[in-house]
Amino acid sequence: MIRLSGRLQCVADMVVKGERVVDIGTDHAYVPIYLVEKGIRNAAIACDIGSGPLAIAESNIKKYGQEGHITTCLSDGLDRVHVQSGDSLIIAGMGGLLIRDIISRGADKAGMVAELILQPQSEMFELRSYLCLAGFEIRDENALIEDGKYYFVIKACPSVNTPIILTDEEKEFGPLLLAKRHPVLKEYLLRQIGIEKEILIRLEVEGPSGGALKRREELVTHISVMERTIERYYEMQ
Repeated sequence: MIRLSGRLQCVADMVVKGERVVDIGTDHAYVPIYLVEKGIRNAAIACDIGSGPLAIAESNIKKYGQEGHITTCLSDGLDRVHVQSGDSLIIAGMGGLLIRDIISRGADKAGMVAELILQPQSEMFELRSYLCLAGFEIRDENALIEDGKYYFVIKACPSVNTPIILTDEEKEFGPLLLAKRHPVLKEYLLRQIGIEKEILIRLEVEGPSGGALKRREELVTHISVMERTIERYYEMQ
């Protein structure tokens, strides 16, 4: 039985029971193997842009005896993937802009699936903004800390309703993480406030310059946003 890291387990836990999962950027194919072993999904396609990672994925699929349930596909994003209605689509471990571009480039395919499970490493504001504009609804979010790093996982589904408008705060920190007052988000905010205040102090010591002044203004604004956000947590105590 395969064991997942905390980050990958958080991704896998978002997937609902169903027929097939498509894992874009599968790397070692650990998540598809886990989902099939557990009976959460009956079949899987493990996709990657690189032949090297895909060879490792194929080796792991054989190692865990899943050749009859998991196939591999050499593909740049969704370009060469045949997607079916009801599929669960996973795109994890990439920058938010890359995930956005993969979904945008394969918009027709992404719009067919039952759910998208996304784990962006960065640019979450841009990714959440795109999802809402493109007609996806954020249905669930989770967060964890592993090896000192913060990870955020988003479940989005094609929406038949009027597009939901998110505030800038919700786009950056997650509407459902904020609604849940997620403890990991709280810790992340406190950490970021401390980091950005230290940067602000260094800029003030270095003295004024055109670029430094602009950066200082950006930091002051962003720190203020995070401090207002963290007030939600303390108001509930």
